Amino acid sequence: MILKNLLSEPIHWKFNSEAGGYYGLWNDEMLFLRLNDFPDEPLYTLIFGLEEINVEDRPPAWTFEQSC
Repeated sequence: MILKNLLSEPIHWKFNSEAGGYYGLWNDEMLFLRLNDFPDEPLYTLIFGLEEINVEDRPPAWTFEQSC
């Protein structure tokens, strides 16, 4: 499954307040990282195409753009 492999890939995420989550690129493909209602739900849901996986903790290889 590609999504599990993405948890160890270096991905830079940019926040989009209108979408309620982050966008990132991997191999020129668009990824979306949805913010969930933590702690009642997993912290994030990683979405790539029609696939999605819940993410409990931030992977160390990921970086996040600071919002102003």
